[in-house]
Amino acid sequence: MLLLTLMPFGTVAALQVVSRSYTVASGSVVAAGDLVSTMGDQDTVTLANTDNGSRLVGVVVSAGQSAVAINGTNAQNTVQVATSGTCNVFVSTVGGDIHAGDAIAVSPLNGIGMRAQGTLRTIGIAQADFTSSDANTKSYSVKDQSGGTHQVALGTVAVTIGIGSGSGLAADAGVVGNLQTTAGVIVGHPVSALQAILAFLVAIIAVGSLIALVYGSIKGGVSAIGRNPLARGSIYKSLAQVIAMACLIVVVAGAMLYFTLR
Repeated sequence: MLLLTLMPFGTVAALQVVSRSYTVASGSVVAAGDLVSTMGDQDTVTLANTDNGSRLVGVVVSAGQSAVAINGTNAQNTVQVATSGTCNVFVSTVGGDIHAGDAIAVSPLNGIGMRAQGTLRTIGIAQADFTSSDANTKSYSVKDQSGGTHQVALGTVAVTIGIGSGSGLAADAGVVGNLQTTAGVIVGHPVSALQAILAFLVAIIAVGSLIALVYGSIKGGVSAIGRNPLARGSIYKSLAQVIAMACLIVVVAGAMLYFTLR
């Protein structure tokens, strides 16, 4: 149980941020958490929106936040852009409330993500909820890139980076994204990365325990009968105990999966 509790946190901690430096386009102002897209120059970025979302490259992160920083350009006006890992991203409710497990896409608002819709370019998978009904959420009137006004809630949410588009997100989001997608399909609702990893570990440990238990008991029983055929009654009793233990493992694993993914 202790191993099962500690291992997922080590796995989540391994989702470190990897970033690359880009030059900020003249006239653009970016901050940590903004979504950015490249311009004609592949080393220059500006705030991402639905118009330039096809060139989305990542999320701006603050200095020191990245575990691995690649020096893509030596220009003075540069920022680090996360291309993988988990980091905070500016989002809004312009596409509806966001829940853990939802894909986050570019939006009409410059640099701000929203719940993915259609085939819009996506930045990754949300790891927490962000809704307009949250007690600490404030509503703002903002303009999109075409000058339209939207009344939305703005804030940040942790996102596991994996750039993709629409249904192609799971293939691009890596192992954790695939686990989240699979778990979400099974239980019928979005799940966070921690929930998906916990469920995966519970399933692996349960299956491994069952295989080891059954294999060991059968092998021991066959060997015992070969040495002493009169011990058959004791062997049957031992096998019955093993079957009871296997059933207990299945029940415990099922309960843990239920409470992890509910």
